[in-house]
Amino acid sequence: MAAASGWAHLILSTYRCILEIDGGNMETDWMSVGRCKELSPTIFFPSDGVGVQAAQRICAECHVSEACLQYALEERVDHGVWGGTSERERRRMLRRRRVGHTVSV
Repeated sequence: MAAASGWAHLILSTYRCILEIDGGNMETDWMSVGRCKELSPTIFFPSDGVGVQAAQRICAECHVSEACLQYALEERVDHGVWGGTSERERRRMLRRRRVGHTVSV
């Protein structure tokens, strides 16, 4: 379990430092005011469905969840709960976007 905690912290720290990596082009100010800021990163990188639901309940009360979700979709974040969505939910959203774009062409 300690390895999972360290892994989750590393991922979250990486995403929180994206401005430095990206040269300031990424809009991530919302990260500093999200409900997740003061919580353990392990909550948002759960290993089961119950953990996903717990994280989603926190996100449901967060005023920056839409920005968080958009970030996860644009950056193709494939781990954890972002903007109240699971990895599977985001994959479905992206797949629908791709299908929508190909159909409308």
